[in-house]
Amino acid sequence: GGSEVLIAGAGAATTIVDASHIDSVFTIDSGRTAFFSDLTLRNGYRSTGNGGGISNTGVLTLDHVVVTTNYASSGGGVSNSGSLTIADSSIISNDAGSDGGGLYSSGPSDVSRSLFAFNTANNGGGILLTGDAIIANSTIAKNLAYTSGGGLYAFQGASNLYNTTIAFNASDFDGDAIGTGGGVFADKFSGLNIYNSLVAGNYRFDETVPNDCRGIVNTH
Repeated sequence: GGSEVLIAGAGAATTIVDASHIDSVFTIDSGRTAFFSDLTLRNGYRSTGNGGGISNTGVLTLDHVVVTTNYASSGGGVSNSGSLTIADSSIISNDAGSDGGGLYSSGPSDVSRSLFAFNTANNGGGILLTGDAIIANSTIAKNLAYTSGGGLYAFQGASNLYNTTIAFNASDFDGDAIGTGGGVFADKFSGLNIYNSLVAGNYRFDETVPNDCRGIVNTH
């Protein structure tokens, strides 16, 4: 078949693709380009692989898409090692056994006007980045990390956040006193810049004081 795939639904509440916990909902291979719009992707499951909802090594765009209740080792909702664009979408209630409950991205990613909420992982409850990323006009809220980076864990790559809210996320949620960065954790290998954004109300499970940002974060 062709190298390009377009799937346009009738709306996320109407068009639902359910993997029934058998495998990823979709896998986009290297050399392929996919555009998904106006649909829900749910109940993907990969016990040892990446990308419960979507595993992408090609070029992927999500527009007005809901990715929910998926599980994988990393990238419970979405795993990206290709090129990723997410716009006007919701990545919610996904789980990763290791990294990136909502999104694990090692390739370039561009996120705008999107919501990451109620996702869980060991590190990076909402998002874990090891590649370059731009996140703009988005909300990262109420995600949980059992170790570090409840909302966002920036491990490597240049990441820029603009006009984004990171709120009410938690780290060290298993209470073993290992882990930090309820809102954001930025590793020394990352270059994380935050512009005109709100980072507030985040916490570490065993502390009563705010735990919004830890690591090397540049604010503007």
